[in-house]
Amino acid sequence: MERVEFTVRGEDASTLPRAFHDIDEENRELYDGNGFVVAVTENHYRMELTEVQATTVMELINETTCKVTIIAGGGGSGLTANTSGRESEEARKIRQRLETFCEDRNLTVERV
Repeated sequence: MERVEFTVRGEDASTLPRAFHDIDEENRELYDGNGFVVAVTENHYRMELTEVQATTVMELINETTCKVTIIAGGGGSGLTANTSGRESEEARKIRQRLETFCEDRNLTVERV
């Protein structure tokens, strides 16, 4: 498993879950709770027979602060049962997606 945490600050911090809206609905689920959003995404890598799932929790601390935790995990199947670093790659891709979203909206990302 791979875990990444950071904090987003700025006037539009509450819009962060929109970064997931362009992911095909077959590969993502969004759950909107009271002050938080959970996004679950899944990717299948045929070459390694690996399915990797990432769960991203976005907790709105206040109007301008959102705490983000990304947890990616999965595993290979078949003879190799090797993830080939896909968990780290998936967490990195989600982090980059969110950081790009933040850059476009002048939000600050503070890594832990």
